[in-house]
Amino acid sequence: MCIRDRNKNIPFQYFLLRQIIKYIKELKASRVFIAADGGHSWRKHIYSEYKANRKDFREKIEDVNWNSVFRSYNFLLKNLDKCTITNVIQIDNIEADDIISYLSRYLSYVHQEDVIIVSQDSDIRQLASIPRVKVYSTRRKKFVDEDNAINIIKNKMIKGDTSDNIPKANTFGERVRNYILVNLLKLPEPVEETIRNQIESVLYSKKEVNREEFTKVYKYKFLQKDPYLFQS
Repeated sequence: MCIRDRNKNIPFQYFLLRQIIKYIKELKASRVFIAADGGHSWRKHIYSEYKANRKDFREKIEDVNWNSVFRSYNFLLKNLDKCTITNVIQIDNIEADDIISYLSRYLSYVHQEDVIIVSQDSDIRQLASIPRVKVYSTRRKKFVDEDNAINIIKNKMIKGDTSDNIPKANTFGERVRNYILVNLLKLPEPVEETIRNQIESVLYSKKEVNREEFTKVYKYKFLQKDPYLFQS
């Protein structure tokens, strides 16, 4: 898959790597985590039509081999985690937003660390209400503030969220369902426990880098010059 930019087709791996380096550099990150979706979300057990609209959207783009895109994306994540300073966290049945949510709270409350989240997802705005956590929106190109995350959750609980195919709640039971689906400030305990175990194994393991191995796979000139993915 390529991204169209100024009349040129750019491989999405090139684009993602440039974006990662850009934000590491601009935000002066001392430690970098990349959260990725882990396939079939646990939320589908709560509501089977959750994000069903995403598949419909992909099917309308007939000239893209999505299976190939996902394989290439997962291969890139594997190499980033193996060879660069980035820590990639991807857990079966758990979404990237869930990982970002728990990791932010863990670093803030347990480690007393400042956290900057970089995301285009508007749902992440809830997390700006956590102490020591800032959210940078790549869509808005600025930091976003959130003094009342509860209002965001309450609004989506009642009105639903069309982007995630969550319908309006008409009954108390549907409100409870939507609350579980949209609330990032508190996840179901089994989900939090699974993320916590993975995070602790990452935080307390030694990280090694290998520029030579990484650049054998991704032969982009900027990777030879730019130290940000490889400086420890």
